[in-house]
Amino acid sequence: MKITNILTLTLLASLMLTGCASNQAYDRDDVDSFVTEFYAWVDNVETVSFNSEVGENMLIGATHGAIVGSSYHDSDDILRGFLAGGIIAGLITAIVEGNNNGYEYQLSAIDGDSVTVLSKQQTAQLGDCVVVRVTHRVRIQSVEAERCAE
Repeated sequence: MKITNILTLTLLASLMLTGCASNQAYDRDDVDSFVTEFYAWVDNVETVSFNSEVGENMLIGATHGAIVGSSYHDSDDILRGFLAGGIIAGLITAIVEGNNNGYEYQLSAIDGDSVTVLSKQQTAQLGDCVVVRVTHRVRIQSVEAERCAE
């Protein structure tokens, strides 16, 4: 039981520290990747919902808890393991996923192309000029309107 508590605390501490480690440096995943940037106008912004893995992970955690509980040959331990495993797995998943809301941006690039970008952050508003940076993922950021007039 002590090892399980230590592992759980280590996992939770690691998850909390990863949130503190973010910064504006390049992602390691950007190494040896194609990078392109272009400017565009924001034609539309809509709120969207992303899928969640909470339900599936609760089922996996509950199953694991029931199996571990069954090793004690007591039906109460199976039920407790089922409930605890489901709750813990669901809670951890919900913490890692965070908010499942995001934004869909409809953009008009200055070269005439139409582009759709999905993002977790609302970094631009309707009518903004944005720079779109494409690497292994896409980032948009509002810039001065003069950039889109070129």
